Amino acid sequence: MMRKIAAAISIASDGVYMNLSERHADSIKRIEYLFHPLNLGQDTFNKGKISFGKVEKLCTILNNYRRVLKEYHVKDYRVVSTTALREARNSIYILDQIKSRTKFDVEVLDDNQEKSYIYRLMLMKLERDNFNAKHAFLAYIGTGSLGIALYKNGRIVYSQNIRIGSLKLTELLRNFQDNSQQFHIIIKEYLSSFVQTIETIPDLKNVKHFLTCGQEIDNIVKLCGKASPKTRQKIRVKDFRELFEEIKVKTPEQLSKAYNLPEHHTEVLLPSIGIYNMLFDIVKVDPIVAVPVTLTESLLHEMLKNKGFERITQSLSESSVIEARNLGSRFLYDEQHAAQVESFSLQIFDSLKKVHRLGKTERHLLQIGAILHDVGKFIQLKYHSKHSSNIIKETELLGLNQRELSIVASIVKYHSIRYFDFDEVEIQKLDQRDTLIISKLLAILRLADALDRAHSNKVTQIKLTLKEQEFLITAFASKKILLEKWALDIKSEFFEDVFGLKVRVKRGDPIGLR
Repeated sequence: MMRKIAAAISIASDGVYMNLSERHADSIKRIEYLFHPLNLGQDTFNKGKISFGKVEKLCTILNNYRRVLKEYHVKDYRVVSTTALREARNSIYILDQIKSRTKFDVEVLDDNQEKSYIYRLMLMKLERDNFNAKHAFLAYIGTGSLGIALYKNGRIVYSQNIRIGSLKLTELLRNFQDNSQQFHIIIKEYLSSFVQTIETIPDLKNVKHFLTCGQEIDNIVKLCGKASPKTRQKIRVKDFRELFEEIKVKTPEQLSKAYNLPEHHTEVLLPSIGIYNMLFDIVKVDPIVAVPVTLTESLLHEMLKNKGFERITQSLSESSVIEARNLGSRFLYDEQHAAQVESFSLQIFDSLKKVHRLGKTERHLLQIGAILHDVGKFIQLKYHSKHSSNIIKETELLGLNQRELSIVASIVKYHSIRYFDFDEVEIQKLDQRDTLIISKLLAILRLADALDRAHSNKVTQIKLTLKEQEFLITAFASKKILLEKWALDIKSEFFEDVFGLKVRVKRGDPIGLR
């Protein structure tokens, strides 16, 4: 039987990682793990762009990794980048230079994608270890950003990304680092501005577990006198505090000598512990649990089609629906109307499978859009669809990347316009594939919304019949549906343009459903 081998390369803020692994039963087995330090974050976080010299070094590292792939005859590989390249002003030029010099196509993960991979692997490992975490706070302290999430009864119900990580914090405050007596105080004061944001997380006081992972947790665990966290490892908050007191006035050079660690690790050690201390003051759980997770490992579980990972991925889709409903609640949305439009949208989508030729992902985006289509009414009734769209654009729903959020925002923005025109500049910027997806989902959402035009749940059920050139909607209602028919008459025109189907509506007697 041929070995199934794959490789994942991550261009991170602190260096370039490569994980080469093979599928082993229902898990993966590491064959080779390489890391080459390269402080791209120093350039991005200080100057806003990555220097020519760093790009040269980066391409050299990637070409060396390509030779390793060739030695192992690896054809299935993926190259991703995170915060440093994502936030660099010159990222588009760097990606082109990498392609030209190394032949690698680099995928820039957005913040939500990166955290999604991390949480998936974390939850998969906890599930495999039978760790019962019914109500847990999840924290991923990366080099460029901090991801926090609330896990409850098998689902992530809240998530947020904060643009501060161990290396970013180091670089932002580098001018103060020489003052070792005061540096820890400056870190604490800087982080205090994030406390209020985190404290607003709903139901935080009832958290029973604090689960964490990140670039520096391995070193922190060792310095706290624990074994390397190859599996989950409990650490008392007291051990963190004592380590902080021990290192807070030492320079990175002193820490490097004292603990026999590379200086690129000791530079971010104090900022990392500073972030943890901030979280401990808010989330009062002790001990915390460190879970060994890396981005490259998570990518490989997906690439090698690990069944446990795929199951967690499906669970994450359900989590984004829960997050969407929680977001709607925060904006006091009409929950009954949203549920009705969600149900009708999905029924219409499913009945048109042969016509729209879309898949599970697009169905999921339609569902999120249906839940959130009216949240903007909290801000202003008249232009609510525009406000709803803006809220979605500024929101992070776990499991949805920026492109997918943009699709949801677009279908929500245009769902209530009476005479719809798709010639707006914003839409024209999209590629043809995404424009078509938005058009199809929007056409469906507009029909579903029209079926509950009065927000009264008058239509209790629908029966959908697809004929050659006709789409018949039988709306079961105990009252007349004149308003709904009027709304459908207006909104069906765009549906007919998109699908080439004439919409016909008739009222059905709910007694006939018994």
